[in-house]
Amino acid sequence: MYHVDKWRASLRYYTGHSLVRLEPATELRDFLGRSPQGFVIMLRSDFVNLQQSDVHLHPIIGRPAIVGQTGKYLRRQRWGRLIVVTGEDNRQALADDKDGEQLEPY
Repeated sequence: MYHVDKWRASLRYYTGHSLVRLEPATELRDFLGRSPQGFVIMLRSDFVNLQQSDVHLHPIIGRPAIVGQTGKYLRRQRWGRLIVVTGEDNRQALADDKDGEQLEPY
C-alpha cells in the first residue's frame, strides 16, 4: 500500500491479506522490481504523480472512496479514487479470471 496507511485496518479486513507499507517511492519501485505481478493499493492522485515521475505502473481496477475530510467542526467528506496497480500489464489475465465480470476502469 502506498500513502493509504490511515486505512490500513480496513484494507486488511476487506482484502483478507497482510499489507506492507511502501513509502517512499523507492520502496514501491523496489517491491515491483522484485514482484512485478504484486499488487499495490494507492490513491489515483498518487498514481498520476508517480506516472509523471517515470514510475511504470499498470492500473488494474479503481473504486470511488472517501480520501479525506475538510472543515474543523462541520466536516465534509472529500471523495477520490482508490486504485490497484501492478508492475506488469496483466489486466487480461485478471479479466479472464473474473468469469466474464467487467472490471471497473481506474
